[in-house]
Amino acid sequence: MSEQVLRWRPQPPFVAEGSTILTHDAGTVLLHLDDPAAAEALLAAWDAGMTADEGEDWFLARGAAAMAEWLHLFDVLTHSGRLSPSIAGPDGTLVRLLRHPGDSGAYSGVPDPGDDALVLGTGVIVTRQADRWRLESPQGRAVADVDDNVMQAVVHADSSARVMSMPRALLREAGILVHAESTDRPDRSIDVWEPHDRYFHWRTRRGGNPYVVGATYPLRDRMPPLPVSDVPAHDLEFDIAAYASPEEEVLGMSVAEAMHARASTRQSPSPMTLGQLADFCVAHRVTSTRHMSHDVEYPQSRRLYPGGGASYEIDLILTTRGVGDLPAGVWWLDAERVVLCRLAGDLDHVEALFADAMVSTGGVGEIQVLVTYALRMGRNSWKYEGMAYRLALLDAGVLYGHAYLVAAALGIGICGLGNGDSAALARVTEAELVSVAEVMLTGAR
Repeated sequence: MSEQVLRWRPQPPFVAEGSTILTHDAGTVLLHLDDPAAAEALLAAWDAGMTADEGEDWFLARGAAAMAEWLHLFDVLTHSGRLSPSIAGPDGTLVRLLRHPGDSGAYSGVPDPGDDALVLGTGVIVTRQADRWRLESPQGRAVADVDDNVMQAVVHADSSARVMSMPRALLREAGILVHAESTDRPDRSIDVWEPHDRYFHWRTRRGGNPYVVGATYPLRDRMPPLPVSDVPAHDLEFDIAAYASPEEEVLGMSVAEAMHARASTRQSPSPMTLGQLADFCVAHRVTSTRHMSHDVEYPQSRRLYPGGGASYEIDLILTTRGVGDLPAGVWWLDAERVVLCRLAGDLDHVEALFADAMVSTGGVGEIQVLVTYALRMGRNSWKYEGMAYRLALLDAGVLYGHAYLVAAALGIGICGLGNGDSAALARVTEAELVSVAEVMLTGAR
C-alpha cells in the first residue's frame, strides 16, 4: 500500500524509515511505500518528470496555494497504480484516496462552483474505520478515507473554508460525491442491483477494487486457527452412526440416477426412518484430517463433498421431530465421530425453528428434519482476506447440491429454503454459529 501526503504548510526536513521525503520551502511531500525498491522507482519517476531545480522553482513560484497543480504534477507518479493522492491541511484535515485498479487519470483537486450542491453518490457505502471514515462505491474511481472534519463538510456541504473545498473537489473527482441532479438519471445496470448486493459482489472479487482478496492468513499472528471440529456445549449425545446402513448399500444408485431422481419435495407420503437420517449424516462425515497447509499450521479435513481451501467451515444443525428413537431437539452433527450432540431439547424451541422454516415455504408442506448450515466464520477469516463470507456462501451452495443428491439416493424428500432466521438459531443454541442456509427433509419418498 502506498500513500502520498501533501502538507499545506512547510515542515522541517526529516527522514523516516520506509519513507522518502522531498522538502521544499512551499511544503513537504511524503512518499510512503512498503519496500525500498518501490521508493527508488518513485524517485526515478520524479526525476523523469522534472529536475530538482525545476521542481524547486515551480513550488517557490506558486507556493502552497498551488495545491491543485501540485496534485496534478504528482499524477506522473501514479501511472503504475502504486501511489494514490492524499491531501492534509494545516489543521490536520485529511483525504486519502485508494485508487481502483485501472484508474490512472489525473486528480486536479480544483474546486468547482457547483461543489456546494454535491451529495453522496448512489450506492456509496460509509463505514467507520478506526479514527476516520471510509467512503467507497463500485461506481467510483477510488476508495476515500476522510477524517471527522472532512466528513462533516461532506454531510453539511460547507465549502466556505478552503480547507473544505479542496477535499470535496477531490471526492467529486473520485466519484464519491456527485451533483444532486445526476442521482435522478436512470441507470439500468445499477437499478437491477440492490445496493448491498452490488457492494458485496464488488468488494469480494478481484479487479474492481483496491483491496487484497485471497489466502493471506490475515489472523495468523493474532489468534490460532479454529480446529476442524469445535464441539459446542450440549446436554446429550446420540450415536446416529449406529443406525447407518453399510456404505455399499447407500451408494447403490449411480450419480446419473441420483441427478435425474433429485427433486424439491415439500411433502412426503411417509415419515423418514432413523436409518435414512443416519445415512444422510454419514454422507457428511469427515473422512480424514491433516494439520498443515502450504507450510502453515492450519487444520484441514477431507469429506465426501468439496470445500474451498479444505476449510469446511459449515457445520450441520439438525432440528428434528418424529424420527424413530431420536428425541426431538436441536442437534449439532459431529462430523468426525458421526454423533449428534443436542444443543436444545425444549420443544418450544424446536417448534419455533420449524415455524420460521415454514415462512419460506408459504406454509405449504411438512418438515420432519430442518437442516441448518451454520458457519464458523473464523475457519475462513483466519486464512482468507476479503472473501471469507463469499467462500462460505459458495460452500453452502455445494452443500445444497450434495444434500439433494444424497437425499435422492436415500429416498428422502428434500426442499431448499430461501431464507431463515439467524437470530432465532442463535437464541436457541447459544453457540457461536451463524446460519447461512437451510434445507428441510420432509420424510420418505
